[in-house]
Amino acid sequence: MATSPKRIAWDACSWIAHIQKEKILGADGKTVAEDRGAMCRPVLNAAERGILEIVVSALSLVPWGGATDDAWRGAQHNVTFRFDSSEYRSNFLNEATRLLDTSRWTTVSASDTDPATPRHR
Repeated sequence: MATSPKRIAWDACSWIAHIQKEKILGADGKTVAEDRGAMCRPVLNAAERGILEIVVSALSLVPWGGATDDAWRGAQHNVTFRFDSSEYRSNFLNEATRLLDTSRWTTVSASDTDPATPRHR
């Protein structure tokens, strides 16, 4: 019997660090103190080789609102991602295409003129 790969959980911050190639600068504002994008690469390499499986939770969407089961059904299982630049959106879509089963998702629309607006509770 084949063994299942080890599972690790990543939250949205891990994916964002990878996609943006995030670097944390030191106190001088110039020296890279932590290269979070590079820290993600070995994990992704291991997942690509089947050594481990990266799992995420829909709960990572909660901070952005509209992530209840009713909202998900009401939106016909569509989710909106808003980006502050078309380059960031392109990077996100390239990584999503590379990492995720594209038979299970599609881009419905894209716009550079649909900013996020705060939700009042």
